[in-house]
Amino acid sequence: MPSPRLTLALGGLALAANAHASCGSAFCVLNTDWDVVAAQTTPGRASVDLRFEYIPQKALFSGSSRISRRSVVDEEAVETRTLNRNFSASLDYALTANWGVMLTLPLVSRSHSHVAEPDVDPHRESWDFSRLGDARILGRYQAPLGENTSGGIQFGFKLRTGSTHLANGDGDRAERSLQPGTGSTDAVLGVFYAYRPKFVGLSWFAQAQVQAAVATRDHYRPGSQFSASLGFSAPLGERVSFLLQGNGLVKGRDTGAQAEPELSGGRYLFLSPGIGVNLSPASRLYGYLQAPLYRHVNGIQLTADWSAVLGYTQRF
Repeated sequence: MPSPRLTLALGGLALAANAHASCGSAFCVLNTDWDVVAAQTTPGRASVDLRFEYIPQKALFSGSSRISRRSVVDEEAVETRTLNRNFSASLDYALTANWGVMLTLPLVSRSHSHVAEPDVDPHRESWDFSRLGDARILGRYQAPLGENTSGGIQFGFKLRTGSTHLANGDGDRAERSLQPGTGSTDAVLGVFYAYRPKFVGLSWFAQAQVQAAVATRDHYRPGSQFSASLGFSAPLGERVSFLLQGNGLVKGRDTGAQAEPELSGGRYLFLSPGIGVNLSPASRLYGYLQAPLYRHVNGIQLTADWSAVLGYTQRF
C-alpha cells in the first residue's frame, strides 16, 4: 500500500502557499506531494498528481479580528467576495535514487466583486476568469537518514507564465494581487523530513519552504513568504487512511507602484484533516478540509473560514 500523500502547497501550485491579498486571491496552504518527494527513489519512475482547491473568501478581517463591511470607511473599495477554484497538474520524475524533478502547471478560476467608492457613488465591480497561472519547476535531492527515515532539500523557480493584464467587461483591469500571475520569477528553497515504518502503517513528515521574487516587471513585487507543514497519517483500514496536517504561512507585504503594501501580507495557521483512499497499489484519492486556527492580516483583507482540496495521484 503506498504511503498517504500529505503536503504544503505554495502558487497556484502543489508545493506553494501563495497570495493572500486584499481582494482575497488565495491558494490552499496544503502539502499533497510529500509522499512522492520523500519516497520516489526508483530511477525512471514517474507520478502525476491532479488537484482541485475550493476557497470561498467572504470573511473580512482587520488584523486578527473579523469586521463588518459597514464598519469600513474612507476606503476606495469594500471587498465583498472572492471565490477561488484552483486546478493544478504536477508531474514528478525520479532521475536517480537521490535526484528528482517536479513540474506543476496551475489553472486559476476566480471570481471577485467589490463595491467601489462606497462613500461617494457606490457601484459594484466584478471580475470572473479562468486562466493559466504561474508554473513551477522544482528539483530535489533526498537521501536516507536512518532506518525508515529520509530527508532532503528542494530548490527551483516559480515562473511568470500567468497573465497580469486581465480586465472585466467594462475594461477595468483587476488589481495585481487578483491576477492569475504575479509577473515575477521567484526562487524557491525548502527542506523536508519523513518517517515511514515498514509495517506499522503510521507515517509523518515535516517540511519548510521559503519563496522570494528574484526578477519582477511592471513595478510590482509580491511579498516573500515562508511556509511550514507537519503532517501525520494513520490507517483506518486496508485501503483507507486518516490524514492530518498543521500548516503555517507568513507572507510579507507586496511592494511597487502597482502594489498595495498596506493591504497585503499576513500570518496564518491552519488545521487540515483529511482522508486518503488507495484504489490500487499505484493510484490514490485524497481529500482535505482546511480550517484557520489563527489569521492576522495587514490592513483589511478577505479571508476564508474554510477551504477544501480533492486530488488524485497515479504512479507509473
